[in-house]
Amino acid sequence: MPLVIIGIIAVILAMVYGSGVVYIEAQSMTELLPLYIIKAAPYIAEFNRLETIYNLPRNLLARVAWQESRFNSAATSPRGAAGMFQFMPATAAEYDIDPRDWKQSAEAAAKYLKKLHALFREQPNPWQHALAAYNWGQGNLARKGIERAPDETVAYYRDISNDVGVV
Repeated sequence: MPLVIIGIIAVILAMVYGSGVVYIEAQSMTELLPLYIIKAAPYIAEFNRLETIYNLPRNLLARVAWQESRFNSAATSPRGAAGMFQFMPATAAEYDIDPRDWKQSAEAAAKYLKKLHALFREQPNPWQHALAAYNWGQGNLARKGIERAPDETVAYYRDISNDVGVV
């Protein structure tokens, strides 16, 4: 689908779902937007607002939510993570949220990602460490190091950091 048509669809969705600004970045008029950005249309204005407030890379929240649940607020993992951003019960309690409420979950994810980034700011690539900790857990990352992260976690931080440009 040409970028012009996608842009028109995004503007219509922004008008239907909220009056926030929808950021669409592309290199040329023929470039296709990533599927996660297209699917994020109902949420993108809120995600962009939170990314601005918490100084996060543009589209990070959309990309994490896509990876975690494909934007499904009712998602539950076999390990007990819940909601669009797949919060474990202890983390949801720490942030005092209902993980199935996408707005609460998005704000908590923004705060948590900012905290993780600050925690790993001295590392060669703090965003890769922050994303690995989000996926695998801070404790696992601290005990075992990013070098011993499971393949799933390596793919998680590699794919997300590449997609949002924080490599």
